[in-house]
Amino acid sequence: MWLKLSDDFGDDAARAGLSDASVRTHIEALLWIMRREGEPVLDRRDLRRALESSQAEEAVAQLLATGWWQRLDDGRFRVLQSMNDQLEPEVIVRRREAAAERQRRKRLKAVGLDPDTGEDVSRRDVTRDSLRDATRDPGRAGTGRGGSGEALRAAGSGARDTADLRLSLVSADGADNWPPLRPIPDGHPPLAATPRPAGYVSVQGQLATSRECRVCGDPLDHAVPEDTHPACEP
Repeated sequence: MWLKLSDDFGDDAARAGLSDASVRTHIEALLWIMRREGEPVLDRRDLRRALESSQAEEAVAQLLATGWWQRLDDGRFRVLQSMNDQLEPEVIVRRREAAAERQRRKRLKAVGLDPDTGEDVSRRDVTRDSLRDATRDPGRAGTGRGGSGEALRAAGSGARDTADLRLSLVSADGADNWPPLRPIPDGHPPLAATPRPAGYVSVQGQLATSRECRVCGDPLDHAVPEDTHPACEP
């Protein structure tokens, strides 16, 4: 603990007419009091232990005469001068406790422990990050993260693009009057060497139901919009 003296301490001592021995005795008494963090009162035993001046008796008498010290009824001495510049014992205790707590928290943090719970902070952070990663939606829109949801969206977009391309081809060929398409019985697109099943015609690489002329009964070309051959028309 520190002892505080104002910058006008020397001026106060000079105005009081204190001797060098009295100034030394007064400072030694202040040091004794602050080192013990108690009330500013000294008994005879304290005086013998704290005062080093060979003229301590005369100095105490002068300090009492100038009002810097006060004699109590029980024979002890209370130091008055300069005590307003010192910290109160309660403040000293609180500051020491706060400093000790700061040091304790600093030591715990330095080794990865939570100062409040004593929990291993590094292990807790790893567990929390793992849980957050496990519960995060990998396909959430706008996150910028890849995942199964994003793969599904990409696949859906590709399918839509393919369907749009097929529709544009049909429109470009002017095949609006084609018969309805239906898959071949086994559900797979025909190969070039695969015989075409009966009742089907090939339209844009797929199989469509064939049509027959209502007059002669022969198959109609898919490009003929009518339901009869031109030659069969009455």
